[in-house]
Amino acid sequence: MEKYDAIVVGGGLAGLSSGVLLTSKGKRILEAEGVVGGRTSSYN
Repeated sequence: MEKYDAIVVGGGLAGLSSGVLLTSKGKRILEAEGVVGGRTSSYN
């Protein structure tokens, strides 16, 4: 079983900001989806 320091629920602007801050501090986070960005991401 893998260990994570945090689970960020939601990949919108707040989730992305939290993820960037946590990973910049060397923390491991869990991402549920294959793409991040929530409603701010786009698909071609």
